[in-house]
Amino acid sequence: KISIAVVVLVFLASAFFTNGELVKFLSRDLPLYTYNNDPGVIYKTYLLIEADFNYYDAYKTAQLARFEQPIIPGDIWGWRLPTIFLIWKMLPGTGGLAVYYFFLVLAALALFCAYKIGSKYLGEKLGLLSAYLVFPYFHFAARDQMFLETEWWAVIFFIFGVFLLVRRADFWAILLFSLTVLVREVYILPLGLMLTWSLWKKREAVGHPCLEKDFAQ
Repeated sequence: KISIAVVVLVFLASAFFTNGELVKFLSRDLPLYTYNNDPGVIYKTYLLIEADFNYYDAYKTAQLARFEQPIIPGDIWGWRLPTIFLIWKMLPGTGGLAVYYFFLVLAALALFCAYKIGSKYLGEKLGLLSAYLVFPYFHFAARDQMFLETEWWAVIFFIFGVFLLVRRADFWAILLFSLTVLVREVYILPLGLMLTWSLWKKREAVGHPCLEKDFAQ
């Protein structure tokens, strides 16, 4: 338990020591400079929503302001759901720094949850490997604009959902998994595979009392 606390503290410390450029980026007023990447579009969309723009109008405006690539997605997959933007808007305070600090808190909790998930199946010592595996993923996002991408937020909610599922809090796990899909639609794939595997194991256990008992446990 001390080790996972050290991992979380190292993550937070490394974020604060390497986020200088990111903090500058989040402190800027986006309408005053150009951008040509997805994080810039996402951040501009968020700022416009903070200014009471409708999500779809905000996203369209942000895409058209993109340097050298003013495009509007022509298919439905290019339009992301507004879920994460609505969550950000509910945060106390305004601006990208509030979103960034919220991300750090959630990522730190996700590291702890990853450790608890691993501990259940590998023991407390080896369970720490689960936190080590996701540590680089969150560390990269914590010092870069990429933390704005919905994939990083969705994986956090996904880890929370798995943690609750392991703890047999099924109702809350389903809510977190639903939120995961609403933030990033592609997570329907791993969730679908999890459901398929669960149904297959349950079917395999039918007619075998010992297997059925193990599955229930």
